[in-house]
Amino acid sequence: MTKLVYSIFLISLIVSCSTPVENELRKTIVTKENAKDNQSITENKQPVSIKIEYERFQPNQIHGIEITNYQIETTHSFDSINIVIAYSDGDLESSAAPTSWGDRLIMMEGDSILFESKPVGDPYQYEPFFYRNSENNKVIIICQLGDEENYGGEAFLLQNRTIEFIGKIEVESPYETEYNTNLIEIIRVSELENTLYFNFESDSLINLKMEDRIKVKNDSINYKYEHKSFELIGL
Repeated sequence: MTKLVYSIFLISLIVSCSTPVENELRKTIVTKENAKDNQSITENKQPVSIKIEYERFQPNQIHGIEITNYQIETTHSFDSINIVIAYSDGDLESSAAPTSWGDRLIMMEGDSILFESKPVGDPYQYEPFFYRNSENNKVIIICQLGDEENYGGEAFLLQNRTIEFIGKIEVESPYETEYNTNLIEIIRVSELENTLYFNFESDSLINLKMEDRIKVKNDSINYKYEHKSFELIGL
């Protein structure tokens, strides 16, 4: 009986002594497994795409800018550059089929012209509106076009002191506004993964691609600007 009690005591002592080691070993195994799981989650985690919203802003409007052979209509100044809307007769009198006359957008730095858009003729309205965001240095300029009725606009992208023509916006709001800024009142600009989107907050739109200014339902109609391609989607 004494030997049996001694044997039981010895076994209990061994088990008691070995338990911390086993626990530590178990902790080590669990920790390594968790680390592997966390590494796997990190490797499989995709970067989250953030939608950037553009907000309209109003640059300072200045006076006194002069350009030879141009009639200056408006000049807006920001970030040491001037965005000028100007008219020129161009080849109106010298050509039977003039192409270089009318209003256009000009970007200037000091007295130097850095960019000049193609002229749009002599509309009653060719007015610039400006949009920027808090994430990058891109600025979108949309020029509202109008005569007796508004007829869309032109969009430009300004970045790193370089400006490029995005394209013509060939839809319009069917609702008149006090200051004839029908398009500007409904257009919303955003960016996702370096792609620009132009959406319209209106239940319907005027399709300017049709001669009769047909009114259509706005079923997620939008423009997308990607890789220098300006695409109208949903119409």
